[in-house]
Amino acid sequence: MKTRMTELLGIKYPIMQGGMQHLGVPGLAAAVSEAGGLGLIGAASAPAEWVREQIRAARKLTDKPFGVNIMLMSPYAADVAKVIVEEGVQVVTTGAGSPGKYMEMWKEAGVKVIPVVASVALAKRMERAGADAIVAEGCESGGHVGESTTMTLVPQVVDAVDIPVIAAGGIGGIAAAFMLGAKAVQMGTAFVVTEEAQVHQNYKDKILKASDIDTRVTGRTTGHPVRALRNEMTKKYLKMEQEGAPFEELELMTLGGLRKAVVDGDVKTKWCDTSTAPNYIDFDFGKEQTIRGWKLVNAGNEGSVFITHTCFLQGRNSPDEEWKTIDELSDNKKNTVVRQFKPTSVRYVRLLVTQSTQNNSLKAARIYELEVY
Repeated sequence: MKTRMTELLGIKYPIMQGGMQHLGVPGLAAAVSEAGGLGLIGAASAPAEWVREQIRAARKLTDKPFGVNIMLMSPYAADVAKVIVEEGVQVVTTGAGSPGKYMEMWKEAGVKVIPVVASVALAKRMERAGADAIVAEGCESGGHVGESTTMTLVPQVVDAVDIPVIAAGGIGGIAAAFMLGAKAVQMGTAFVVTEEAQVHQNYKDKILKASDIDTRVTGRTTGHPVRALRNEMTKKYLKMEQEGAPFEELELMTLGGLRKAVVDGDVKTKWCDTSTAPNYIDFDFGKEQTIRGWKLVNAGNEGSVFITHTCFLQGRNSPDEEWKTIDELSDNKKNTVVRQFKPTSVRYVRLLVTQSTQNNSLKAARIYELEVY
């Protein structure tokens, strides 16, 4: 099937996979591209070198075109933008900001730039900036959403710009999107339940069993609405939102929730320590493992008070042993920290947070993600 988008991207079918956090991984992206669509690696807030590794991993799995989705509010966006060029990535989709300052660099390298927008005004702005196509995403999509529905947004964007438009948000049929004037579709949730998606089966089952009334939009009062599957967290969040809970308290409730659902299969709870520092969380590998590095992702963006100031990575091999410090992070001001250390064999690992925020005025540890490798 040929459309302006298949010709622009060099793909067989006018279907793009959304660049989802924790889900847009090399295996899935390569599988979509191999099948004739366009797979996307989700960079989210990851450091540039991690993104580079994902690109190279995908390239080992396919010689077809694939792209990278960049969240432009990430503190590593500028570095990731350069990696896109250095690694010869063919397509980049963007969200959470304007790609204007990277456009010249990308265009000179022959990268196709496709911003995701939720309004006609932003679509026009992106076309003027030099975008090759536009993803018009309606509020039926999962994750962060706008106000307009896909049915109303797509035809308005199609009429407002001359570049191709990709429809996204609750896509149940490609033909319907084409009737609205779209030249391709972008789908995210539909790919989550595929065999290639490295997602916990609990999460897949939750999606497959969901009915038409099983999603909720939280965060409207904060200005950051998010569509999620209905669960205990969304019920509590909406109740607290109606009661006028402060933004910090609402944000604290959701930290790490996506990773726990997608990776760990926990569709009900999350970890967050609201007790007075020191805060800690520990893990049992089940047997001794050699570790040589770790990655810490904080809740706050660069410059936010929610950046963990001081913490220690500790380890031991028996519950009877004292915890020994493997690495110390102090006076930290970065959202995402990747560190390496001398290879160490441990069975148990603990992250001990002794100062959870920059000004020590808030007592809760706000850790979004911890990886030990």
